[in-house]
Amino acid sequence: MIELAAKIFVCLLIAALLGALIGYLIGRIQKCDRSKATKGDDLLKLDDVEQEIKIHKEEFAHIPEAKNQKEVIKGVRPVAYPRPINGEADDLKKIVGIGIHIENALYEIGVFHYSQIANWTKENVKWIDEYLSYEGRVEREEWIEQAKKLSR
Repeated sequence: MIELAAKIFVCLLIAALLGALIGYLIGRIQKCDRSKATKGDDLLKLDDVEQEIKIHKEEFAHIPEAKNQKEVIKGVRPVAYPRPINGEADDLKKIVGIGIHIENALYEIGVFHYSQIANWTKENVKWIDEYLSYEGRVEREEWIEQAKKLSR
């Protein structure tokens, strides 16, 4: 009687382990199929960027317009994106004068690409210089010219 109960217990244990293994494998296969089906769907198209910016404006709510709420930054804030186009930001550190800290600050305000920097106006440069507290640095280190070369 005990022998029969032990055999039944072992069989149930083996069945449970096989069921778990088969369930895990089926789940992995379905996950791979889903990722293959949506591989290119999550990339932004350049035409959709304006729409994405409008939809995700609330993502910028946490970014201060001024370093101090009593202080107003002069100039015009550059065009900002909610996230990098095609999901990948440019390596802004390739611009001489931009290190990891400035790159992260630019990412925080929505500047991810050389093309954005290449299109800055004098008013945008004024805003960036004041926001980053680097008066004249953008022009002195020729960030715009470097960004134009890198964006080609």
